[in-house]
Order: sequence, then C-alpha cells, then structure tokens
Amino acid sequence: MPRAISTALAAHLKGSSHTVCYLLKIMPVRAGVATFGICTLDADVTYDDGTGPLTYRAKRGYTSFDLDTKADMSVGSSEASGLLADYPADGVTAAGVAAGDYDCARFVQYLVNYEDLTQGHVILNAGQVGQVTMLDELTCKLELRSLTQILKQNSIIELTSITCRAQFGDLRCKMPLRWYNATVATVGAEPDRDFTLVNAPGIGAPPGSATGPVSGVPFFTGNGTQATTQLLDTAGDAVRSGFTVTTVYANGTPTTHYTINSSGLVTFNNGSGVTTAPASGVAYTWDGTLTLQPDGFFSPGVVHWLTGANAGRENEVESYVAATGAVTLVIPTQQSIAPGDTFQIRRDCDKSKAMCRDVYSNLLNMRAEPELPRANGTDLQSPSAH
Repeated sequence: MPRAISTALAAHLKGSSHTVCYLLKIMPVRAGVATFGICTLDADVTYDDGTGPLTYRAKRGYTSFDLDTKADMSVGSSEASGLLADYPADGVTAAGVAAGDYDCARFVQYLVNYEDLTQGHVILNAGQVGQVTMLDELTCKLELRSLTQILKQNSIIELTSITCRAQFGDLRCKMPLRWYNATVATVGAEPDRDFTLVNAPGIGAPPGSATGPVSGVPFFTGNGTQATTQLLDTAGDAVRSGFTVTTVYANGTPTTHYTINSSGLVTFNNGSGVTTAPASGVAYTWDGTLTLQPDGFFSPGVVHWLTGANAGRENEVESYVAATGAVTLVIPTQQSIAPGDTFQIRRDCDKSKAMCRDVYSNLLNMRAEPELPRANGTDLQSPSAH
C-alpha cells in the first residue's frame, strides 16, 4: 500500500540532493513517564506531527536498522540503537530501562526534511516497543515491533481456562475496586519489600494497637432533603463495627448536630434535638478509629504509590498482618520505601472459583471453566490446573 506523502516532500525526495532525517517518537504507557523524541540529525529538531510540537533530541541520537515487513500479517520488526541518556528528555536512560518505563510503549518513526519542516512527514514505521536491551553501560537497543503484534495478542475468541480470564475490576468482572489510603510508618529488613502502614481506616495501626486512626474522611454532602446517611470509610464502604467517631465536621468546622448508632447511621439535627436535613452543599467529614482488617485481607492485593521514590507505580502484596499493619510485597520496588510515603492499597482476586464465590459473591461474572477435568497420573489428556 502506498505511503501518504505530501507533494512538496515527494518532490524533494525525487531531487538530486536530500536534507532528510529520521525522527523517533516514543510514547510510554506507564503513568508519570513522559513522551520523548530522538533523531538521527546532529542538531535538535522541533516538529509538530499534529499532536503538538515535540523536540527530538540529537544529543544521544540513534541508528535505525532496516525495517522487515511482510504481506502475510506476520509481525514486522526493526531496531533502533543509540547512546544511553542522562536525562529522560534526552532519550532512553539506564534507570528507565531497569524500571520498565518503556515496556509496551508505543512508537512512531517519521522521515522529514529538516530544512523545511512545513513539507510534512512520511510515517516509516509505527507500533509497540518490544525488548529494550542495554548492550553495555553506554548504549542500548530498542526492538520496534509493528502494529500487527498488538493484533496477534488480542484473540478474537476466548479459550477455556480453570482460573478467571477477566482482570479484577474490569468491565467483565464488574467488581468495584476499593482503595484504602495509607502511610508508611516503618520499613523492615528489606526496605524495598517490607513495611508497616498507618492512618488507613481499618487497615493499619502502630504495633500492638487494636485500631487504626482515620482522618478527614468524607461521607456526605447535604442536599436539603436527606436527614440520615451512612458513615463511610475512605474506600467508600460502610464502616464496620468497632468504630469510634471523635469529631464530625461540617465544611471543615466541628459540629455536634448529629447522632450516630452502632451501625454507623448518622442522623442530623438542628441543635435542639429535632431531626432536620443539612442545607444543600454542606460537606461532612469525620475523624475517629476503625477496627483492623483481618490477617491476609490484602493478600492477594495491590499497592499503588502516591508519593515517594516509587510514586505512580504499583506492586503486588504477598502478605498482610493485621496486628502490626505489616505488609510484604511479592516483588521488590524499584526504589527503597521510606517512612512517610503515602499510598493506596486494595484487595485483589486470585481468580479462583472459591474466592470469586465466597469472598466477592461474583460467580455469575466469572470468566472461567473451573469444573474442567484436571490432569492426573492416569489421564494425560486432561488440562492441568494452571
């Protein structure tokens, strides 16, 4: 299929002398990692491909290898190699490779006339970044895979499996993700895996404490008609038994115009004991304590870092101990965890029938065939449990 090319650029390419270079735009999908560009010229090129101007750096540059494409829908591939950059804006960094910043990143490769960028561009290649390899401490190589790779990874039909094929919380699973706010109190012997948490409603407390403190948790905005509402924790769930409310705030000001029963049902009054609905727009928050979640509640689970050296990244939880608020991660974080780092933590799913049914009551939405025969010593034709 012919490439789209402007008349002016086509005329330039037909001429006897060319002033062209390649531009490689890398668009990481990992949160917090910015799009950047590199070029094959010896000077920076600032070019707008229709999505806004971007400076393609020449400081580290890159070498583009031949593009291999076929007409049979097989995955086309090419490579780009160059020097490692000191800063993310200049190109691929060693820290970025180690952290997986370029995993599954999208890319597009242009040819332009650097003497007259108004002539537009030719798209030479586009797709997904494959393996990123550091050849030594100075150079790296990026595998550039065509868009057919993405097509081949998305099956038209679902295959059978013992465990659920849906991702927990997606449109097929339909379970809401319940995130709890928390703060790192201390780190353990492995500062990139072990830590204790505090300040999360119901999930953390200093060692030996029976409750976890909560602060400024929103639970209701007045609408002028509703006089009774449910006390909520930061995950948006109704509070559990064992909670203690120290202060309720109306638009940030402490108020005593309410009563709360043992189930966390709040009834507002006018200060004289007469039930009345708060005025529209009045925001109510509360401080207090909640009982801890049981041991293992967040295993399996996910930690999403909000601040600190690992901000924007997620890690899987291996274990959780309620008595101390101790959390151990499955895989170490890229950077060390520090006291004061804030994060969100949630329960996940192990994709088994038992957890889907007994914990989440979501068996109707399970995408699996858990009753398939399992392999044993006498029947080699049955699938294994995994």
